[in-house]
Amino acid sequence: MATIGSAKATLVNKIDTLTASATAKDTIYLAKALKENTTHHSFTFQGAWAATTAYALDDVVTTDGKTYICIVAHTSGASFAVGSNWSLMAEKGDTGSTGSTGATGSTGPTGSTGSTGPTGSSGIPSGGSVGQVVTNTGSGAGGWADAAGGGKLLGSKMFSAGGLISSGTGTTFVNLVSGSYTPESSTSNIYAVAACQIDARPPSYSDNIRWKMKRDSASFQEHWLIYDDASSTDMIVSLSSTFDLETSHSAGTAYTWALQAKCETSGDSFRVHERSTILLLEVEV
Repeated sequence: MATIGSAKATLVNKIDTLTASATAKDTIYLAKALKENTTHHSFTFQGAWAATTAYALDDVVTTDGKTYICIVAHTSGASFAVGSNWSLMAEKGDTGSTGSTGATGSTGPTGSTGSTGPTGSSGIPSGGSVGQVVTNTGSGAGGWADAAGGGKLLGSKMFSAGGLISSGTGTTFVNLVSGSYTPESSTSNIYAVAACQIDARPPSYSDNIRWKMKRDSASFQEHWLIYDDASSTDMIVSLSSTFDLETSHSAGTAYTWALQAKCETSGDSFRVHERSTILLLEVEV
Protein backbone atom coordinates (compact mmCIF):
# COMPACT_ATOMS: atom_id res chain seq x y z
CA MET A 1 0.00 0.00 0.00
CA ALA A 2 1.28 3.55 -0.71
CA THR A 3 2.71 5.66 2.24
CA ILE A 4 0.16 7.89 3.98
CA GLY A 5 2.24 9.03 6.95
CA SER A 6 2.96 7.57 10.32
CA ALA A 7 -0.18 8.71 12.09
CA LYS A 8 -2.85 6.11 12.53
CA ALA A 9 -0.54 3.56 10.82
CA THR A 10 -1.77 0.82 13.06
CA LEU A 11 -5.38 1.49 11.99
CA VAL A 12 -4.47 1.51 8.34
CA ASN A 13 -2.59 -1.75 8.68
CA LYS A 14 -5.65 -3.29 10.27
CA ILE A 15 -7.79 -2.02 7.45
CA ASP A 16 -5.30 -3.50 4.96
CA THR A 17 -5.58 -6.81 6.75
CA LEU A 18 -9.38 -6.71 6.63
CA THR A 19 -9.55 -5.77 2.94
CA ALA A 20 -6.72 -8.12 1.96
CA SER A 21 -5.22 -5.49 -0.34
CA ALA A 22 -5.77 -1.79 -0.84
CA THR A 23 -5.75 -0.26 -4.32
CA ALA A 24 -4.54 3.19 -5.17
CA LYS A 25 -8.14 4.35 -5.20
CA ASP A 26 -8.62 2.91 -1.73
CA THR A 27 -5.47 4.70 -0.55
CA ILE A 28 -6.73 8.10 -1.71
CA TYR A 29 -10.21 7.65 -0.27
CA LEU A 30 -8.76 6.37 3.00
CA ALA A 31 -6.20 9.17 3.26
CA LYS A 32 -8.89 11.79 2.74
CA ALA A 33 -11.07 10.12 5.35
CA LEU A 34 -8.18 10.11 7.84
CA LYS A 35 -6.97 13.57 6.77
CA GLU A 36 -3.49 12.19 6.13
CA ASN A 37 -1.02 12.87 3.34
CA THR A 38 -0.50 10.35 0.56
CA THR A 39 1.61 10.00 -2.53
CA HIS A 40 -1.72 9.91 -4.52
CA HIS A 41 -3.32 13.30 -4.78
CA SER A 42 -6.13 13.51 -7.42
CA PHE A 43 -7.42 11.92 -10.59
CA THR A 44 -6.58 13.18 -14.08
CA PHE A 45 -9.00 11.85 -16.65
CA GLN A 46 -7.22 11.07 -19.94
CA GLY A 47 -10.13 9.59 -21.85
CA ALA A 48 -9.77 6.33 -23.78
CA TRP A 49 -6.51 4.44 -23.28
CA ALA A 50 -4.03 4.82 -26.17
CA ALA A 51 -0.89 2.89 -27.13
CA THR A 52 2.62 4.41 -26.88
CA THR A 53 1.40 7.18 -24.61
CA ALA A 54 3.09 8.50 -21.45
CA TYR A 55 0.82 8.14 -18.40
CA ALA A 56 1.50 9.74 -14.99
CA LEU A 57 0.45 8.57 -11.57
CA ASP A 58 -3.31 9.02 -10.94
CA ASP A 59 -4.14 9.27 -14.67
CA VAL A 60 -7.54 7.69 -15.37
CA VAL A 61 -8.43 5.98 -18.64
CA THR A 62 -11.29 3.90 -20.02
CA THR A 63 -11.06 0.74 -22.11
CA ASP A 64 -13.42 -2.16 -22.81
CA GLY A 65 -16.17 -0.51 -20.79
CA LYS A 66 -14.04 -0.23 -17.62
CA THR A 67 -12.18 2.60 -15.87
CA TYR A 68 -8.57 2.26 -14.63
CA ILE A 69 -6.23 4.48 -12.57
CA CYS A 70 -2.50 4.62 -13.22
CA ILE A 71 -0.53 3.49 -10.15
CA VAL A 72 2.94 3.63 -11.74
CA ALA A 73 4.05 6.28 -14.24
CA HIS A 74 4.94 4.66 -17.55
CA THR A 75 4.71 4.75 -21.33
CA SER A 76 2.06 2.35 -22.63
CA GLY A 77 2.86 -0.42 -25.01
CA ALA A 78 0.98 -1.67 -28.05
CA SER A 79 -1.90 -3.21 -26.04
CA PHE A 80 -3.54 -2.59 -22.69
CA ALA A 81 -2.81 -5.03 -19.87
CA VAL A 82 -3.89 -4.89 -16.25
CA GLY A 83 -0.87 -5.38 -14.01
CA SER A 84 1.53 -3.30 -11.97
CA ASN A 85 0.77 -0.13 -13.98
CA TRP A 86 -3.05 0.03 -13.72
CA SER A 87 -5.64 -0.59 -11.04
CA LEU A 88 -9.35 -1.20 -11.79
CA MET A 89 -11.38 1.79 -10.67
CA ALA A 90 -14.88 1.10 -11.98
CA GLU A 91 -16.72 -1.23 -14.29
CA LYS A 92 -20.23 -1.81 -15.50
CA GLY A 93 -22.42 -3.56 -12.96
CA ASP A 94 -24.96 -6.33 -13.55
CA THR A 95 -28.11 -5.56 -15.48
CA GLY A 96 -30.75 -4.26 -13.14
CA SER A 97 -34.37 -5.44 -13.03
CA THR A 98 -36.82 -3.97 -15.50
CA GLY A 99 -38.45 -0.81 -14.26
CA SER A 100 -42.18 -0.18 -14.21
CA THR A 101 -43.89 0.99 -17.37
CA GLY A 102 -43.86 4.71 -17.74
CA ALA A 103 -46.88 6.90 -18.44
CA THR A 104 -48.19 7.05 -22.00
CA GLY A 105 -46.71 9.95 -23.87
CA SER A 106 -48.72 12.56 -25.70
CA THR A 107 -49.92 11.91 -29.24
CA GLY A 108 -47.33 12.77 -31.83
CA PRO A 109 -47.95 15.13 -34.74
CA THR A 110 -49.90 13.95 -37.79
CA GLY A 111 -47.70 12.44 -40.47
CA SER A 112 -47.48 13.74 -43.98
CA THR A 113 -50.10 12.77 -46.57
CA GLY A 114 -49.31 9.53 -48.40
CA SER A 115 -49.04 9.19 -52.14
CA THR A 116 -52.19 8.97 -54.25
CA GLY A 117 -53.41 5.41 -54.84
CA PRO A 118 -54.18 3.91 -58.25
CA THR A 119 -57.35 4.94 -60.05
CA GLY A 120 -60.29 2.64 -59.29
CA SER A 121 -62.53 0.98 -61.85
CA SER A 122 -65.20 3.08 -63.53
CA GLY A 123 -68.73 2.98 -62.18
CA ILE A 124 -71.99 2.93 -64.13
CA PRO A 125 -72.03 5.94 -66.47
CA SER A 126 -74.87 8.42 -66.44
CA GLY A 127 -77.44 8.69 -69.21
CA GLY A 128 -78.79 5.83 -71.29
CA SER A 129 -82.37 5.10 -72.31
CA VAL A 130 -84.93 2.39 -71.53
CA GLY A 131 -83.74 -1.06 -72.62
CA GLN A 132 -80.06 -0.14 -73.20
CA VAL A 133 -77.14 -1.89 -71.53
CA VAL A 134 -73.73 -0.71 -70.30
CA THR A 135 -70.87 -1.82 -72.51
CA ASN A 136 -67.55 -2.94 -71.02
CA THR A 137 -64.00 -2.10 -72.11
CA GLY A 138 -60.56 -3.16 -70.97
CA SER A 139 -60.39 -0.20 -68.58
CA GLY A 140 -63.89 -0.53 -67.13
CA ALA A 141 -67.40 0.56 -68.02
CA GLY A 142 -67.70 2.13 -71.44
CA GLY A 143 -71.12 3.63 -72.07
CA TRP A 144 -74.75 2.93 -72.85
CA ALA A 145 -75.64 1.07 -76.04
CA ASP A 146 -78.37 -1.10 -77.49
CA ALA A 147 -78.01 -4.78 -76.66
CA ALA A 148 -76.01 -6.75 -79.21
CA GLY A 149 -78.22 -8.72 -81.57
CA GLY A 150 -81.35 -6.74 -80.60
CA GLY A 151 -83.70 -7.54 -77.76
CA LYS A 152 -83.99 -3.97 -76.51
CA LEU A 153 -87.26 -3.36 -74.65
CA LEU A 154 -88.77 -0.14 -75.99
CA GLY A 155 -91.97 -0.07 -73.97
CA SER A 156 -94.73 -2.02 -72.26
CA LYS A 157 -98.39 -1.58 -71.30
CA MET A 158 -100.82 -3.65 -69.22
CA PHE A 159 -104.61 -3.66 -69.63
CA SER A 160 -107.00 -5.30 -67.20
CA ALA A 161 -110.79 -5.67 -66.91
CA GLY A 162 -113.03 -7.42 -64.38
CA GLY A 163 -116.58 -8.61 -63.96
CA LEU A 164 -118.66 -11.01 -66.08
CA ILE A 165 -118.70 -10.82 -69.88
CA SER A 166 -121.16 -12.89 -71.98
CA SER A 167 -120.82 -13.69 -75.68
CA GLY A 168 -124.50 -13.27 -76.35
CA THR A 169 -125.26 -15.25 -79.51
CA GLY A 170 -122.03 -17.31 -79.06
CA THR A 171 -120.58 -16.98 -82.59
CA THR A 172 -119.63 -13.31 -82.51
CA PHE A 173 -116.27 -12.15 -81.10
CA VAL A 174 -116.63 -9.95 -78.03
CA ASN A 175 -113.98 -7.92 -76.25
CA LEU A 176 -112.68 -9.37 -72.98
CA VAL A 177 -110.25 -6.51 -72.33
CA SER A 178 -108.83 -3.70 -74.50
CA GLY A 179 -106.63 -0.63 -74.29
CA SER A 180 -104.51 1.83 -76.23
CA TYR A 181 -100.74 1.64 -76.82
CA THR A 182 -98.49 3.82 -79.01
CA PRO A 183 -95.41 2.05 -80.47
CA GLU A 184 -92.00 3.72 -80.11
CA SER A 185 -90.59 2.31 -83.36
CA SER A 186 -91.96 1.27 -86.74
CA THR A 187 -89.52 -1.69 -86.98
CA SER A 188 -90.15 -3.22 -83.57
CA ASN A 189 -92.09 -6.38 -82.73
CA ILE A 190 -95.13 -6.28 -80.47
CA TYR A 191 -95.75 -9.28 -78.21
CA ALA A 192 -98.78 -9.87 -76.01
CA VAL A 193 -99.21 -12.14 -73.00
CA ALA A 194 -102.93 -12.65 -72.30
CA ALA A 195 -104.71 -14.46 -69.48
CA CYS A 196 -108.32 -14.97 -68.36
CA GLN A 197 -110.68 -17.53 -66.79
CA ILE A 198 -113.53 -18.76 -69.02
CA ASP A 199 -116.72 -20.54 -67.89
CA ALA A 200 -117.85 -22.54 -70.99
CA ARG A 201 -121.50 -23.62 -71.20
CA PRO A 202 -122.05 -26.15 -74.00
CA PRO A 203 -125.55 -27.50 -74.66
CA SER A 204 -124.23 -30.40 -76.76
CA TYR A 205 -121.58 -33.13 -76.57
CA SER A 206 -118.54 -31.19 -77.71
CA ASP A 207 -117.57 -27.78 -78.99
CA ASN A 208 -114.88 -25.21 -78.66
CA ILE A 209 -114.12 -21.55 -77.95
CA ARG A 210 -111.88 -19.40 -80.10
CA TRP A 211 -109.97 -16.38 -78.80
CA LYS A 212 -107.59 -13.94 -80.46
CA MET A 213 -105.69 -10.65 -80.25
CA LYS A 214 -106.88 -7.75 -82.37
CA ARG A 215 -105.34 -4.36 -83.21
CA ASP A 216 -107.99 -1.97 -84.46
CA SER A 217 -109.43 -3.90 -87.44
CA ALA A 218 -106.55 -6.38 -87.83
CA SER A 219 -106.70 -9.80 -86.13
CA PHE A 220 -103.71 -11.97 -85.14
CA GLN A 221 -103.09 -15.56 -84.14
CA GLU A 222 -106.38 -17.14 -83.09
CA HIS A 223 -106.19 -19.75 -80.31
CA TRP A 224 -108.71 -22.51 -79.64
CA LEU A 225 -110.12 -23.95 -76.42
CA ILE A 226 -111.52 -27.45 -77.17
CA TYR A 227 -113.70 -29.05 -74.51
CA ASP A 228 -115.64 -32.32 -74.40
CA ASP A 229 -118.34 -32.72 -71.77
CA ALA A 230 -120.95 -35.49 -72.32
CA SER A 231 -123.00 -34.30 -69.33
CA SER A 232 -123.23 -30.78 -70.75
CA THR A 233 -122.16 -29.26 -67.42
CA ASP A 234 -120.36 -25.94 -67.12
CA MET A 235 -116.60 -26.06 -67.57
CA ILE A 236 -114.32 -23.37 -66.02
CA VAL A 237 -110.93 -23.12 -67.73
CA SER A 238 -107.99 -20.77 -67.09
CA LEU A 239 -106.46 -19.57 -70.35
CA SER A 240 -103.09 -17.95 -71.02
CA SER A 241 -101.38 -17.42 -74.35
CA THR A 242 -98.52 -15.51 -75.91
CA PHE A 243 -99.19 -13.71 -79.18
CA ASP A 244 -96.45 -12.69 -81.64
CA LEU A 245 -98.02 -9.64 -83.29
CA GLU A 246 -97.07 -8.25 -86.69
CA THR A 247 -94.45 -5.59 -87.27
CA SER A 248 -96.56 -3.45 -89.58
CA HIS A 249 -97.22 -0.40 -87.42
CA SER A 250 -96.15 3.23 -87.29
CA ALA A 251 -94.13 4.84 -84.54
CA GLY A 252 -96.10 7.48 -82.64
CA THR A 253 -99.49 6.17 -83.74
CA ALA A 254 -101.96 5.10 -81.03
CA TYR A 255 -103.59 1.70 -81.65
CA THR A 256 -106.37 -0.07 -79.79
CA TRP A 257 -105.40 -3.59 -78.74
CA ALA A 258 -108.07 -6.09 -77.63
CA LEU A 259 -108.37 -9.67 -76.43
CA GLN A 260 -111.53 -11.24 -77.93
CA ALA A 261 -113.37 -14.58 -77.66
CA LYS A 262 -116.39 -16.36 -79.15
CA CYS A 263 -118.11 -19.76 -79.29
CA GLU A 264 -118.08 -21.79 -82.49
CA THR A 265 -121.67 -23.05 -82.14
CA SER A 266 -124.77 -20.92 -81.97
CA GLY A 267 -126.47 -21.36 -78.62
CA ASP A 268 -123.28 -22.02 -76.73
CA SER A 269 -122.13 -19.34 -74.32
CA PHE A 270 -119.30 -18.47 -72.01
CA ARG A 271 -118.55 -16.08 -69.21
CA VAL A 272 -115.27 -14.58 -68.12
CA HIS A 273 -114.70 -14.62 -64.36
CA GLU A 274 -112.61 -12.21 -62.32
CA ARG A 275 -110.06 -10.34 -64.47
CA SER A 276 -108.84 -10.54 -68.03
CA THR A 277 -105.34 -9.14 -68.57
CA ILE A 278 -103.13 -8.18 -71.53
CA LEU A 279 -99.41 -7.35 -71.15
CA LEU A 280 -97.98 -5.72 -74.31
CA LEU A 281 -94.22 -5.71 -74.86
CA GLU A 282 -92.52 -3.73 -77.62
CA VAL A 283 -89.08 -5.11 -78.50
CA GLU A 284 -86.50 -3.83 -81.00
CA VAL A 285 -84.97 -6.84 -82.78
